[in-house]
Amino acid sequence: MLQVLTLLMSRQQNFAVLSGPLTPEFAHASLPRANDRTLEMRVTYPRELGSYPVIVFSHGLRGSMDSYDPVIKTWVSHGYVCVQPNHADSFSYFKGNPRDAFQINSSSVGNWKQRPQEISMIIDQMSEIERQIPGLAVRVQAGVIGVGGHSFGAHTSSLIAGARPATGESFKEKRVKAVLLISPQGQGNGFRADAWTDMTGPVMDITGSEDVSIVPTTPQLRRQPFELSPTGNKYLLWIEGAHHGMGGITGRWFPTAGPPDATILNTVETVSLAYWDAYLKGDAKARQFLASDSVKALSKGVAHIERR
Repeated sequence: MLQVLTLLMSRQQNFAVLSGPLTPEFAHASLPRANDRTLEMRVTYPRELGSYPVIVFSHGLRGSMDSYDPVIKTWVSHGYVCVQPNHADSFSYFKGNPRDAFQINSSSVGNWKQRPQEISMIIDQMSEIERQIPGLAVRVQAGVIGVGGHSFGAHTSSLIAGARPATGESFKEKRVKAVLLISPQGQGNGFRADAWTDMTGPVMDITGSEDVSIVPTTPQLRRQPFELSPTGNKYLLWIEGAHHGMGGITGRWFPTAGPPDATILNTVETVSLAYWDAYLKGDAKARQFLASDSVKALSKGVAHIERR
């Protein structure tokens, strides 16, 4: 495990995935929604037979099920099945002027309730997804599920982890064993100061010093899911110089993404993989890595992990 992490951190080429021992393949599936669009998704899984935990990953505003290959393929090549739904705000469904795609209004973010419901729908109907993709059922480790997301997807994942919006509703998904929040929201983005009091399970928050976006916020506010949630199995990966795109995790440009940066991208891949291994596979060495100061040295001093 630690050898793999060191190799990941030493990689120099932007966007080129350092493959683990497994070969990622993908297929598409869909689930019907009553009186609404079909929920489309991409499922990426190892070609090799095995029993692999599932990660459901929620894209950011105007992202899609085909984004985030740098992290998705890294995770899959190290033994995970990743399910990526196309939410209603995906650029795939956008019909207007592309210049208006990232405007924040009721039509662009009005599906915030629907998003966590779609995550739960995927968990509810994993057997149907397995039926649609030949050979998937024998690769899925039943009942071992993590949820992650970036930006608007981190908002979705926060709700799954137990964060409560200002409306007071709960979308907490108790079947999820660990949640990953990349560039999450703090107060003022549908959350109050007490929003995270029911976020009791393992959660990792990833942000950095330049992590701003088209939604008014600050990097300091993005720390709040870590700082204001109950103590226990909480992690914050802070990266100096990290913009909203985290060095290239989406694999494509978007407003406020910032420049490609191999060190930052590798740091996100490395630490997120260790987090999944620790909490979805019970890997003791991965947990030791999260508890150590190794990330600071391996990232050339730009990153560190805080714990609560």
